[in-house]
Amino acid sequence: MKEIMKRYIVALAVLFLFTAMPADGATRLEKAPEIEIEVSAPPVQDCIASGYYEYRIHITNTDDLPRLVELILNASGHVTQLSRVVQVEGKGSVTAPIYLPPVSMQSYAMQVRVNNRYGGNVDLGIDLMSYRNGDTLLVSQTLGQWVYDWQVVFPEFSEDKHGEQQRIDNMLIKRFMPMVKTDPIEAWSTNWLGYTAYAAVVISSVDYQRAPAAVISAMERYIEAGGTLIVAGDFQPAEGWFVQEEPQPFGRAYYRGFGVLLAMTEMRANESQWGQLAAFWDRSAAPFRHQDEISRSTAGGGMNVVEDSRIPVNGLFVVVLIFAILVGPLNALVFARKEKRMRIYWTVPLFSVIATAAIVLVSLLSEGITSSVRTAGVVYLDENSHRAAVLSRIGYYCPLPPGSLAFSNDVQLKCAALGDSWDSSSNRRIDYSDGQRYFGWISPRMPEYFVSRASQSCRDRLTVRYDLAGGISVVNGLAADIKQLWLVTADGQVRGGENLGAGQAGDLAVLDREALTAMDYPIDVYALSKIYSMRQWHTLTTNIPNLYLNNWLTPGHYVAILHDNPYTEVGFENYKSTGSACVVYGVLNREALEPGNQARAENQ
Repeated sequence: MKEIMKRYIVALAVLFLFTAMPADGATRLEKAPEIEIEVSAPPVQDCIASGYYEYRIHITNTDDLPRLVELILNASGHVTQLSRVVQVEGKGSVTAPIYLPPVSMQSYAMQVRVNNRYGGNVDLGIDLMSYRNGDTLLVSQTLGQWVYDWQVVFPEFSEDKHGEQQRIDNMLIKRFMPMVKTDPIEAWSTNWLGYTAYAAVVISSVDYQRAPAAVISAMERYIEAGGTLIVAGDFQPAEGWFVQEEPQPFGRAYYRGFGVLLAMTEMRANESQWGQLAAFWDRSAAPFRHQDEISRSTAGGGMNVVEDSRIPVNGLFVVVLIFAILVGPLNALVFARKEKRMRIYWTVPLFSVIATAAIVLVSLLSEGITSSVRTAGVVYLDENSHRAAVLSRIGYYCPLPPGSLAFSNDVQLKCAALGDSWDSSSNRRIDYSDGQRYFGWISPRMPEYFVSRASQSCRDRLTVRYDLAGGISVVNGLAADIKQLWLVTADGQVRGGENLGAGQAGDLAVLDREALTAMDYPIDVYALSKIYSMRQWHTLTTNIPNLYLNNWLTPGHYVAILHDNPYTEVGFENYKSTGSACVVYGVLNREALEPGNQARAENQ
C-alpha cells in the first residue's frame, strides 16, 4: 500500500510540474510566475546594422486579472536603455516589438517589471559593438543553400578571414553575410521596420505565395522606403504594382518607390549573378550604413540648422567683469569702511546667484528658448496605393534640453553623428510604449543631425482637369504650397506650373523637354534608387531642375518642389523652422491620366 501511495504522489508531482511549465521557449518570471516571456530574436551578425533589429517579445498572462508589464533593456554604449510598457489582459497574450537602433550597444538581460514591481530577468546576450562584418542579408529557411554558396564563392568573407571586399567578374563587392531566418514565413514581422537592418531580404516564390497579407505589406513598405527584396523562382508581381521594370541577367528588376524587387529565374545565384545582385543591395544599405557615421562638425553636410550658433562672448564677458568688481574690491572696500566685514559671507553667495541668473538670461536673450529645426525631404507619393515613402535629413538646435523626440512607428531614425569617440557618459534612452520616444539624444546648444526614412499612409494628390480646348489644370491637393511643378501626361507631353497654393487650382503650360535641363541626362528607370543611395537629399531642390529632372519625367508622373516640408516627422510640435525643403515625386492616379475618366478619378 505504501509503495502504491508513493507512486501516486510522484505521479501527481510530475503532473503538476508539467502543467506548471511554460510553453516551449518561454521563461516564467521568478517573482511574477503568472507571466511568461518568450523572445523571438532576429538573425544577428553581432555587428551594428544599417537599420533596426526587431526583437519580438511574446508575453502571456496566465492569471485572470490584467497585468501592466514593463520591459527594460539596460545597456552600455551609445544607448543606455530601451523600454516598453504593455497591458496584458487576464488569460491573454501580447506581442511587443522592441527595436535595436543602429548604434553600438551591449545588453545581456532584459528586466521585466509587473505592476511596477520587479518580476525577473530574461537573458538576451546583445553585443552590437563590431563594425567589421559588413551588410547582412535576411534569407528564408527555404533558401538555406544560399549560405553554402556564399561560403564557396566568397571565401574571403568567411569567419576565419576578414576580407572587406572581393572582386567577382571585374566587380568589387563589399563584405556581406547571408543569415537564415529559421521561422516560417507565416511568423515573419508584420512591421516594415523589422526588415530595415538588412541590405536585402531573400525569399522563394513559394514563400511569397504562402506569406500572410500583413507580411507582404510590410515587405512592400520596406521596398518603397529603399529596400531590396529578392524572390527566387517562378515569380512576377501583380500588374500595376511596380512603376518601372527592367530585364536583368538573373531575371527582372521591378522598381517601386526608392527600392526594388528582384525576380530571379533560378532558385540559386551563380558566381556572376552574385555581383549583379550585390550592386542593388549595396544601394539599399548605403544611406544608413554604419561606416558613414561622421563627426558633429560635418554631420550637417552643408545643411546648417542655424547660421550662427556662437556663444555670446561679449555679453558674458560684461556679466563676469561686473561680478568680479562687485564681489572683489568693491565689496571688500564698502564693508571695510563700515567695519562690517562679516557681511561678505552672505553678499558673495548673493552676488554669485545674481551673476549666474544674469549669465542664463544673457544666453536666453541671445537665442531665445524655442528650438530650431531644419528639414529636407524627398517624397515618393503613389496616388493609387495611397502610400508615401519619405527620405529626410533633420537638423536640431535647442538652447534648452528638449525633453524627448516623439516619432511614430512609421519612421526609421539614425543619428548622423554620435561624436568622434566613445561616449561612456551618455544617457540616451528610447521608449517604444507609444511609438518611439527618444530621450537625451539632443544636447543643448549643440547642432544635432539625423537621417530618417518613413513609410506611411497618405491620401494627398493632384487633381488633374482637362478642358475641351486641350488645356490641363491641376488642383493642389498636397499638404503645402507648390513652388514648381512638372507633370507628364499619358502621351508624354510635359506640362509645368508655378506657385500653386495648397487647395488652389492653376493651369499648366506646355514645356519643351529638351529645354528643361542644362545637362542632357537619359531617362533612368531607377533614378529614385540612385537618389536614395546618395543621402544628400537636402540638395535636390536646387539640383533637380539642373541635373535630375529628365531622369524622373516619365508618363504618368510629376515632380513638385514645395515651399515647406510637411511630410517629415520632426519629433516635437513647438519649434522654429529655419528653412525646410521638399521634393515630391508623384505617381498620378491611373484614372486621372485619361480625360474621359476625370470624374471617376476625383471620386476615388
